[in-house]
Amino acid sequence: MPARPGPRGSSTEGSTVPAEVGKRLIRGVLQREISDERTTALNNAMHWLYGISWGALYGLGARRPGHGPAFALVVWAASLGELPAVALSPPVWEMPTSSIAPDLGFHLLYGAAVAQTLRRLTR
Repeated sequence: MPARPGPRGSSTEGSTVPAEVGKRLIRGVLQREISDERTTALNNAMHWLYGISWGALYGLGARRPGHGPAFALVVWAASLGELPAVALSPPVWEMPTSSIAPDLGFHLLYGAAVAQTLRRLTR
């Protein structure tokens, strides 16, 4: 089994977990390899695709657009379950505490942005 990437947010360069998910999908579905030169672009594309997908679900399910923080906690909790399940991140109890707060903070910011976007789109 390949080495597991480090905890999310533990690198000054940011997480490459979205790129790893994309590579696994491309290898498994399209039977193609991704060059190292394309990893950054794939990382950005997968991160945006994941965030937009969750945002679309929020938009479809939200009765009131003010639930951004609760939504953010759901997305964060999902990632804490999904990523260890596919060996791309350690379980939360093995993560350094210094990476948990920033990770939660980024997800709360994302939730606020999604809620604000929905609020503006539904005016």
